[in-house]
Amino acid sequence: MRPEDLYDAFHEIDDDLLKPLPEAAPRRHPALRWGALAACALLAAGGLLWLRPWKNAAPQSSLAVPTLASEPTAGEPSAAGEPAIPEPAELVYGTELFAAAADISYPEGYFIRTLSEAQLASIWGQETLWLTDAENEVIYDGSGVPWIVRLTVQTADGTLTAELSPEHLPPACLAEPAEETCEVFGVPVAAAAGPSHAVVSFVRGEGADAVGMRITMEGELPPLQELAARLVTQSLEPDGVLQLHQLETADIPVWRSEQLDEEAAYADERFGCYLPTAVALPFDRAHRELGEGRDWLTASWSADVQNLTVTVSHPSEIPTLVHADETARYDLRLPEDGAAVDPDARNFPVFYREELTRDVLAARLWQGDFAGCSGASFGVLEPDGTLLEISVYAQDPLALLGFLLDG
Repeated sequence: MRPEDLYDAFHEIDDDLLKPLPEAAPRRHPALRWGALAACALLAAGGLLWLRPWKNAAPQSSLAVPTLASEPTAGEPSAAGEPAIPEPAELVYGTELFAAAADISYPEGYFIRTLSEAQLASIWGQETLWLTDAENEVIYDGSGVPWIVRLTVQTADGTLTAELSPEHLPPACLAEPAEETCEVFGVPVAAAAGPSHAVVSFVRGEGADAVGMRITMEGELPPLQELAARLVTQSLEPDGVLQLHQLETADIPVWRSEQLDEEAAYADERFGCYLPTAVALPFDRAHRELGEGRDWLTASWSADVQNLTVTVSHPSEIPTLVHADETARYDLRLPEDGAAVDPDARNFPVFYREELTRDVLAARLWQGDFAGCSGASFGVLEPDGTLLEISVYAQDPLALLGFLLDG
């Protein structure tokens, strides 16, 4: 996600909904600290990344309108094998909605999984859940314990997201006020609503068996609040359960995130052989990422304002591959020509390695403002599917890119 995307996304929130907290909440992992804005985008994007290479995940399809497994009368049993739907509690909403919270970050070694319908229903101690057509995921910490379980439903009225965490409320970069506004089956519940945003939160149970839930709503609130009331009631009814222990897993993927020196970067078994050698700039730094949706090596060489950065990965999909003869899609020396221009490819084209020439590289140059430097950014696809993402800014960038024309 680009910085401007973060800016646009955050500024969609009404200014009058944001108020400073008296003090920042503690950070769970100071070594992986991110700012509040980055944390919001990070939770949505699903990763704590030092440098994000090509996004290779397929886009998610839009969610269907959530439906009930059946339409029984509240409090009556539904069809055979389906859970009863209790009478929804009446929630009392305050008007003090959101306050800006402190930094949050994903736990070290995190990984993400999608829950089956049976796993999702097991949170409430059932075989099936009355709410269907919901998107869900569980973010685990490095030990295989659920950190956040997220359930999202999208309707014609808007979006409702329920997040659950063991022992306490899920971390958030926007937090609701702490004061309670009502009780449901004796459990204190905090709820607040504005014109198009609402939040409900509570913690059921104590100690290691406690589960915290935060429900956020955005859109046409009355129907979403009805849905939230049913979910709160389902979660807090005395004869029911709310549990996360059964979701713990021993299937923990390999995880790595570390800075490398020059020797270690070139020695990397998977990607080190793709790094350029004999670079006419001093080695600066390198970073290796491996884990949930992450597998790449980044290395940089720099001196003053001059810099060469190469990121090596092996993505499953590359949407902006271009051939050398498709100049209108990537040549910055040509004027943009309406429909003939592919904005994504023009911004960051990926060339086939065997088609690279000095003229193709020159077509990517743009003039800089310092010390007579110029820059370029693009990708190169190796015959074995390895992707090199290149960023260069130097007095003679083509000289630094000469390694791409060798062999």
